[in-house]
Amino acid sequence: MELINNTAELRQVCTVSSDLLYDRYKPHLQSAEQILITYVGRAVVNRIKEANQPSALEIELRQLFRRVVGNMALFKLGQVGNVDISNVGLQRTKTDNTNDAFEWQVDRLTRQLEADGLEALEATIAFLDEHAEVFSEYIPVSPERLIRTATLFSSHVFIRNSRLVFRSLEASIATVEARYRRMPVIRAFLEDYPDAPSAEQREYMTNLQRAVANAAMAHALRTQVVELTGDGVQVRSISQVLTLNYRSSPNKDLLFSALSDYDSEAAFWLNSVLTELRPTDAGPVRTGGPQGKAIVSF
Repeated sequence: MELINNTAELRQVCTVSSDLLYDRYKPHLQSAEQILITYVGRAVVNRIKEANQPSALEIELRQLFRRVVGNMALFKLGQVGNVDISNVGLQRTKTDNTNDAFEWQVDRLTRQLEADGLEALEATIAFLDEHAEVFSEYIPVSPERLIRTATLFSSHVFIRNSRLVFRSLEASIATVEARYRRMPVIRAFLEDYPDAPSAEQREYMTNLQRAVANAAMAHALRTQVVELTGDGVQVRSISQVLTLNYRSSPNKDLLFSALSDYDSEAAFWLNSVLTELRPTDAGPVRTGGPQGKAIVSF
């Protein structure tokens, strides 16, 4: 059983005409579902698809899945829906009685479909984070991470509290944390961090989280996991459609400036923590991080 099996099910989550043929958008459902799988995992998607007698929570999650897949499938259809591919090549879709939509109408609709799909994906991740104990197939952020929520990350580097952006940054966060944990002073601090830390210890942890957030953002920008646009921090795999939506491409000067700022902030806060924690007879603090404005591998 698929998440969306007919147009009646699609109409539960998207506004479309009742005469829309299922075969018209069916080819786009699988690629739209892959977007969902990327962020929540194939196992939990398969669980919902295979549930014959779903619980109340499974029904609620299925509707969220349908919102994601339905809107993203229609978004993909909207990019090519007014063009037919035949033996004679590409042809505009029109009949004697109807014409295809104007470009500005297509652009406006696809923007809205994309926004609705991503909003549903945010809601889906939030739902699974809240009910992770019920949906054991879903793998939440590791409790061992120094930054475990989008809200906490956004308090240090603003990402609009987006869970979608935060999940995309996970690999970069893990990379940065692994490097920091190799530093003996940081490793000792984390190993001895108590369940009831003092105000001073909490301050050290906050500063360390600031360093991780800034360094992770710099890493993600360098490895092109995310990018900076006029719309803020965007997930690159999704923001590749920016050129289709006539938005400006990332500005190189903005990128260099942002990288410089993130590097400086990460170095400052890490150096602050190391200075406070290192023994008084230790040598100079060296962070080992990239310096200057050059774009280098992290």
